[in-house]
Amino acid sequence: MNKVDLVVLGFLMREPMHGYQIAEFFEKRGLEFWIKIKMPSVYKALTRLEESGHLVGKVEVDECNRARKVYSITDSGKIYFQELLDEIFFTEKFVSPFDFWNAFRFIEGNVTRDYFIEMIRHRQMLMMQHQQEMEEKRKCHEQSSDDAPPPFYLRMLFHNMHKIKEHELKLLDEILSAALLPENAQVFKKMGD
Repeated sequence: MNKVDLVVLGFLMREPMHGYQIAEFFEKRGLEFWIKIKMPSVYKALTRLEESGHLVGKVEVDECNRARKVYSITDSGKIYFQELLDEIFFTEKFVSPFDFWNAFRFIEGNVTRDYFIEMIRHRQMLMMQHQQEMEEKRKCHEQSSDDAPPPFYLRMLFHNMHKIKEHELKLLDEILSAALLPENAQVFKKMGD
C-alpha cells in the first residue's frame, strides 16, 4: 500500500491543491511524524500520479505573480484512491493502528454509510483475531520455553498493548453507534455518487 499516494489523493479529493499546500498541511499538523511523509515525497508522488493519469496539473499564477502547478484528481485517480482505501480497510491481515487511523481521516464524503459500517466491523474482527493470535503465541512461548520469563518491561508492554486494543475496540463501537445517528448522515457519500 502506498501511503504517500493515499494521502496526496485524499487531500486532492477535497479540493485542487499545489504540492507545497499538501506538504505544509502535514507539517502544520505534525502528520509527517506519524505518516513519515516529507516534501520531496509529496512532489515525487504528484509527478508519478500525474504521469499515470490519476492527476492533472495546471500552472496557475497567484496574486504574488508566482507560478504554481495546481493538481486536480481525475476519475482514474478517484478509482485508485478507493482501491487504496479498500486495501487498508478490507485487508485480511491486521493493519497497524497508524495506517488505519491515518486512512480513516479521508473517509468523509468518500464512502457510503454501509461501507463505513462494514469497514468498522471488519476492523473489529481483525483486531480480535490478532489479539487471539498474539495471546496464543505468548502462551505457546511460555509453555515451550526453558528461558527465563520476559523481563518486567516486556510484560508491562504486553499488558498495556492489550489495554490499548481494548480501548480501540471500545472507540470503534462508539464510532459505529454514532455512524447510525441521522445527524451524522451528511459525512457519508450518497449511494450512486
